[in-house]
Amino acid sequence: MYVVHERLYVYLNSDFLFYLKIVMELEETNVFSYDLCMVKKMINSGQMALILPINDFKISHRDENEVSKMINWLKSIYSENTRVSRRDA
Repeated sequence: MYVVHERLYVYLNSDFLFYLKIVMELEETNVFSYDLCMVKKMINSGQMALILPINDFKISHRDENEVSKMINWLKSIYSENTRVSRRDA
């Protein structure tokens, strides 16, 4: 039973640390407001929303170029090998 609890703790702790890191990175831009799972930013009269579930992002904005800029910014922080999939709404 101890091993299960330990693994669960490590898993949850790593996700929480990831969340704290991304929130700190976004705060450095000084224009984001957020709650526990969503980050918002006004760009070019439109709202960009980043939804932060466990270890993925959902990024939305009416201007596809703004989404691309955000993806490139995130890749510059984490890795150029970050996997991105786009879906039309």
